[in-house]
Amino acid sequence: MKLKTLFYASLIFTGVSTGLFAADIWRAPTEDAPDGDWTDGTTWASGNVPTSSDTAKIDKLESNTYSNSDVSVGRLDLFTGNVIVSGGTFSTSVSMVRAGTLTISGTANFQTTSAFNSGDGQDHRYISENKTVINVYDDAKVTDKNWGVLIGEEANTIDSVANFYGNSVITTGNNNGVKIGNSRTWAESATAKSTLNVFENSTVNASTLYLYKNAELNVYGDAIFNASNKAYLGDTKTNTVAKVNLKGNSVMNLKSYSFISNAAIVTVSENATLNFTQDLFVGTADNRSSTNTTSGHLILKDTAKLNAPSCTLIMYGNDSTIELHGSNIKPADGQSYMVNRLGITEQADSIGTGGTIKFVADQNGISTFKAGWIEYNNSTAQTGYALELDFTNFAPADGEGTYSFNVISSVNNWNGREASIMQNYFTEAEIGNEDLVKIIKANDADSYEFFIADGGRTFGITYNYVPEPSTYAAIFGAIALAFAAYRRRK
Repeated sequence: MKLKTLFYASLIFTGVSTGLFAADIWRAPTEDAPDGDWTDGTTWASGNVPTSSDTAKIDKLESNTYSNSDVSVGRLDLFTGNVIVSGGTFSTSVSMVRAGTLTISGTANFQTTSAFNSGDGQDHRYISENKTVINVYDDAKVTDKNWGVLIGEEANTIDSVANFYGNSVITTGNNNGVKIGNSRTWAESATAKSTLNVFENSTVNASTLYLYKNAELNVYGDAIFNASNKAYLGDTKTNTVAKVNLKGNSVMNLKSYSFISNAAIVTVSENATLNFTQDLFVGTADNRSSTNTTSGHLILKDTAKLNAPSCTLIMYGNDSTIELHGSNIKPADGQSYMVNRLGITEQADSIGTGGTIKFVADQNGISTFKAGWIEYNNSTAQTGYALELDFTNFAPADGEGTYSFNVISSVNNWNGREASIMQNYFTEAEIGNEDLVKIIKANDADSYEFFIADGGRTFGITYNYVPEPSTYAAIFGAIALAFAAYRRRK
């Protein structure tokens, strides 16, 4: 009997020590030992270092838990405090950063096999902070093999922020890719904001991209964001507006069908580039049905570039817009463009209802939208402007005069039907149908007229700029002040 007892005790001891039976290993609040090394047993309340079968739970305010060697843990639950991973490979099945800060730096490789999630989740008992932060620095890597990197997937009141810096590389698995914002059924009542910032030379390789409740994606510097499968930019479950901002020399590559919908706003500015190698739909989350038409907004500024080799930029919805701000934008050079494609492509001889292309002038004028072809579908009555030209900020250095700008042109040869559609459109606008093209003038005395060139491949506007008397007064006043200053120096 004694031998049997010893035998079972040995089995129990062996099972516990090898992680056969999973346990919650806590780092709980204490007055002493505010900082601790992950691999040191005294760091943990139980005196045991978490194993690959355990859940490591950290609920220690204003503490730092360091890891710079290979670590394998079943699950990480960070409620408060800081976890700092600076080297080695940190492997976990699930990583839930409910609150507090997770910092991955140096040459660390943070790997998850199921989910990498930030936000408060459904367990609110231990939260004593109002924000969860994930920072990935230097040459560190975050690799998820299945569920993806989820920023605020379950956030209710805890704001979630993830910052990817330096040469960090983030790679996601095939299921969920990168999700930003709360997609849960109760997300309507959630107040948390979810933000992913990709800085400097960081690279994100996402299988898919989703933007949900209170989501914002910022890609800056020379960072690169790749989405190999579909990208859904817009919240389908709530009424909040998702945002994407590309700045600096950053690049976003959308490599499958992508959707800007549910009032989402994608802004490409400075020297940033948006590439898409499948169709990009503005104003719908479904390329097979017009019943899901909502609205979407694509804004290009400064010297932004929009490249679409052999694919189409398609706009649905009366409230959708594609906006070109400035005179140095290079949108969709040589590619196709459609407005208000409803389901299938039908032959149409007039511009249908739908979104608006807006050209907003800077001091030097407007950019040219270059397209492989123009396709306006649904030949029902026009209910809104399909083109809007805003010269409010136009103030050429040469002053009063006549200036010509190409509005829409084809680098290829449009067929007769396409050229006829555009020609009829501009002709009707020319003879007084102001419901077709809206012109916002810089000055009341300005005038304009449309023109057709290049054998029907270019449609433009000749704009007569006449500054207001107050503008002349300001110019002469500035000259007078300069002259007076010059005489005082003499």
